[in-house]
Amino acid sequence: MDIRLYAIYIPGQTGGVADINNNIVYAGNNSEYYPHELVHLYTFKMYPDGYHFWLNEGFATYIGGSGGKSLDWHIEKFRKYVHQNPNFEISFKTLKGYIPNGLHSTEFRYVIGGLICKKVFEVKGMNALFEGLKNVRTDEQLYLFIEDNLNVKKEGFSEYIKQILE
Repeated sequence: MDIRLYAIYIPGQTGGVADINNNIVYAGNNSEYYPHELVHLYTFKMYPDGYHFWLNEGFATYIGGSGGKSLDWHIEKFRKYVHQNPNFEISFKTLKGYIPNGLHSTEFRYVIGGLICKKVFEVKGMNALFEGLKNVRTDEQLYLFIEDNLNVKKEGFSEYIKQILE
């Protein structure tokens, strides 16, 4: 097993890794409870053939938060960033890493994926999220999932997310 536990240490935060093959959660930074990683164990057992990264991390953040903080906490950090950067483009292809606000606490894909999951749950319910985890693999499939469940086309996705944050 090649788990680099030192890689989950982030000063001042909690951290964890789900070893989905062995059904184990490794928790770092003196944290003994990491629900985000428990969600990953569940989704892997339910959907072992894979799922889109944004949807998977979004679902784990929606249900279990991330870094010891709730999805709503991360949404607030994202909201502040978008208000300070109104021309910011939200895209599955280009966004990776943390919101550049100096905190290293909110990963774009986790919070935006979480927003997608939250909105799909509000509109269509949990079964729609489960269908997405089961069937969505590519960016194009994720855009179609969003269009089918939220009536938002690919071209309007960035503006839709910004409207949620207003």
